[in-house]
Amino acid sequence: MVDRHSKNVLIENNWFARIRDNAVEPENFAWNWTIRHNRFVDCYVPFSFEMARSGHFYVYGNLGWNANIPGPSGDDHVRGQLFKFPDAHTADGPHYVFNNTWSTNMAVAKKKRFSQLFHFNNAIALREPDGKPLADPPNVFGSGWQSPDDPRLIGETFVMSEQKRFTKQWAQLRIQFDGDVIEHPNFPDAYRQSGYDLGPNSRSGVLLLEGCVSGKPEDLKLIAAPSAVVSDIKLPAGRSIPSGNEETVIGAWQGEQLISLPTAPFEELWPIDSELAAAEFEVKGFSDI
Repeated sequence: MVDRHSKNVLIENNWFARIRDNAVEPENFAWNWTIRHNRFVDCYVPFSFEMARSGHFYVYGNLGWNANIPGPSGDDHVRGQLFKFPDAHTADGPHYVFNNTWSTNMAVAKKKRFSQLFHFNNAIALREPDGKPLADPPNVFGSGWQSPDDPRLIGETFVMSEQKRFTKQWAQLRIQFDGDVIEHPNFPDAYRQSGYDLGPNSRSGVLLLEGCVSGKPEDLKLIAAPSAVVSDIKLPAGRSIPSGNEETVIGAWQGEQLISLPTAPFEELWPIDSELAAAEFEVKGFSDI
C-alpha cells in the first residue's frame, strides 16, 4: 500500500545546486522525515511538501542561497519559493521548520495551505547577489497577502481564493510562526494586520551575515545573532525534546557548528561501517546484481 511508504527518511549533508524543479519532494504519504545540514544553492523550490498526508517532519540546520535565478534569463520557470504546499493536506503529526538560514530573493510560501506547520527561529535575509538588501523584496506569503478571507466561500471555492497567497487559516490548521527574523518591511506588523497570526517573537531588521558568497556555508554565520525561542519538539514515539536552550540563537549556525538534535533515532539501526554494510549487502543476496 502506498501509505506504508516513505517512512523514516534522513536527508543530511547534501548539496543541491541550481535545480530548476523541487529539490526535496516527498510524495503522497510521508512520515518521520529529518532534513538537516543540507546546502541549497539557487534552487527553484528547496522543499515541495505537496503530500496528501504526512507527519513528524524535522527541517533544521539547513543553509540556502537564492540570489541568482536557477535558469536562463527570460525563462518563466525560475522564480520559486522556499516551500510549495498543496490545496488540501491531512497531518498525522507536526512538521517543524526551525533554525535554518537563507540568503534569498524568494517568498517563504506563495500560496495554498499546510497543516500542523511550526516555523520558528529561522533567519531569512532577502538579498541581492552581492549581499545588499533587495530594493523590492518578494512578499513572504505571496502577492495576494492583503486579501481577506471571504466568509461566503466554502469548499473548493475557498481553496481557490488562496491561489495567490498562503492560507490565513492558522488556528484551524494549527500553523505557528514565531521567533523568525525576516528582512521584509511588512514583517511582522503589516502581515499581522492583514490576518497572519505571527507570534510575539517574530522580528524584522537587517541580519548581519559574515559574508555574501553564494555557496560558502561560513558566510551565512550571523554576527550577534538574536536569541532563539525554545519550543518542544514532539517525536513519533510520544517523547518530546527541547529545540534548544538559553544559549541557542536563531539560524542554522550555533557558534562553529550547525544545530543538531536527535530527531532520527532510527539511524542507529543502520550500518554505518562500510565493511559491515558491504557484508550485509552480500548476505541479503544483492552483491551479484
